[in-house]
Amino acid sequence: MEKFDLYISEIKTLKVKSIGRFIDLDHYTNIQRGYPAELDNLQKHALSDLRMLAVEKIKCHLTLLNQLEDLFSRFDKNYLELFMQAQNGKLSRDKVFEYLNPIFDNISVDHDITSLQSIIGIYSPILTKQNSILSLINKTEDLLFERLLSQQEMKAPNS
Repeated sequence: MEKFDLYISEIKTLKVKSIGRFIDLDHYTNIQRGYPAELDNLQKHALSDLRMLAVEKIKCHLTLLNQLEDLFSRFDKNYLELFMQAQNGKLSRDKVFEYLNPIFDNISVDHDITSLQSIIGIYSPILTKQNSILSLINKTEDLLFERLLSQQEMKAPNS
């Protein structure tokens, strides 16, 4: 499960670095260049780990993925409120971290995360990670369905 754990670790990491007044988009993650492709590669390896598991273990990992996606959805659902508060200069660090802390184990921010450009800047990697989680959930559900179908076929009497 080493590759699955590495994937989850990457999903649960948010690093934000600024250059002057601008956000450096290359520093949102541990994986710098070609981030979505690298995340897809990590996802592919995570799925190969899942393929080696029994049905019950796959279900446990699927539950974890669904819980993570729920946290990303909570941020997404509240993004407009965060955006509006940042735009009006009324966004607090506590409010931002209220939504980030449940998702991310590792958050590294080197600037004022309450600014409008920061809120806009962190949204892209969060959506990328959420999309990746949704994709892995779908693939894991397909894997689980295949396994359950295979088990049913093995139990069915020969005709």
